[in-house]
Amino acid sequence: MKKAPTIEHLQAESKRLTLTEDQNHYSIDGDLGRLLRRATTAIEDIKGKFDRAAAIANVVRSSKPEWQNFQHPDDVAKLWADKREEGTGLHLINEHYIQIMGKDGSGNREDAIKYALDNLHKPEAGVDEEGVRLYSGMNRELAEDYVNNIADFLDSLYAKGYELYAELKVFDEEMGVAGTIDLLIKKPNGKYMIY
Repeated sequence: MKKAPTIEHLQAESKRLTLTEDQNHYSIDGDLGRLLRRATTAIEDIKGKFDRAAAIANVVRSSKPEWQNFQHPDDVAKLWADKREEGTGLHLINEHYIQIMGKDGSGNREDAIKYALDNLHKPEAGVDEEGVRLYSGMNRELAEDYVNNIADFLDSLYAKGYELYAELKVFDEEMGVAGTIDLLIKKPNGKYMIY
């Protein structure tokens, strides 16, 4: 049985991976001859690609009360595009806060909040790959409430002795797969939680 890698090893290995331009692979050490399939893409190979058009058609036909306001496929597509971008934005706030606070919370809370708010997710203007109008960006006031709440929560984990590591890229070259751990938490008892 293999010995579990240390955090330091995972961090060093994470720096070796670069997402390719097509967003479907990672290269190891910048070597395009050593490509690894993104875990999300590999899962699509097994389960099949999400059929957005069919799912939207199902929503429009649905008799469920929560979907009654969406009578046109474009309304659903825009809602989903907005929710996807909002999710990306919220995820980025967490990542930025942890980046400034450090693994042990020794950073400055005000600096971390400011950095998160100064770097809110804002996609490029235009339309996405599905032809849907892109999300215009996060509401700053709502983002301020969110970052303060998430800061309180993350600070409570730091106070209990948890170590937080955001955005660790991991890979198995033999299996040909790589992906990103959004959040790795080391508990005071030495056990880990992966998100």
